[in-house]
Amino acid sequence: MEKVVVSQQTHPAFFRQCKSLGQLIACLEKMGEKDDQYIVKILLNGRKLDNDEEQLLESLSINEVDELAVHFSSIDEITGKTMISIIGSIQDIQLNVIKFTKEFRGADQIDDEKLKFILIQCRGVIEGLEEIFKTHSSGKLMLKHFSLWVEAEKELTNILQCILQSRSLNDVEFISDLLEFDLVQALSLWEEVLEKEMHDSPTISQIFSLNSRLDGSDNGVDV
Repeated sequence: MEKVVVSQQTHPAFFRQCKSLGQLIACLEKMGEKDDQYIVKILLNGRKLDNDEEQLLESLSINEVDELAVHFSSIDEITGKTMISIIGSIQDIQLNVIKFTKEFRGADQIDDEKLKFILIQCRGVIEGLEEIFKTHSSGKLMLKHFSLWVEAEKELTNILQCILQSRSLNDVEFISDLLEFDLVQALSLWEEVLEKEMHDSPTISQIFSLNSRLDGSDNGVDV
């Protein structure tokens, strides 16, 4: 990841040609795209901005910007980290499904809030996958196993639709089985597809290996 820091003192030309924070960020985006690098983090005057804050402050006067730091990453790095994050989310969902379905069966009742929570978690996974699909469709990154992605997408979509349609039935065993067996299996398929994609894509595989080493060296101390 590359970091670029600009200020009125170090890059006066940028500040002369830009009238707002949004224009300054756009200039830096164009600069990074020439080297196939994309902004992944922005710090305004030492404070990290999330996407909502970036949009809200887009029209902020350039005079209010003392320093802007942006972090760039390649598409491969961004995609690799997204895949790793999705796999982590999938595993969290599977653990919750096992826990919740045991509770559903024990109480002989579906807890609708917990079911909603699982569906919301699935939506987060789908949104991450959609971002990777967009990158593939744009030609910025070519997936090695696109046909497997299509197959896994269909299976997960069908299972989620079935769960949504079954909520009104309040059939504890049927819904619990859908979650515990069908949904877990569909998510496991996605996990396999993502791991295969990372394994067979050299640059993404390097990111996955680095992340695994960092996880393995975790001694419980926050850095």
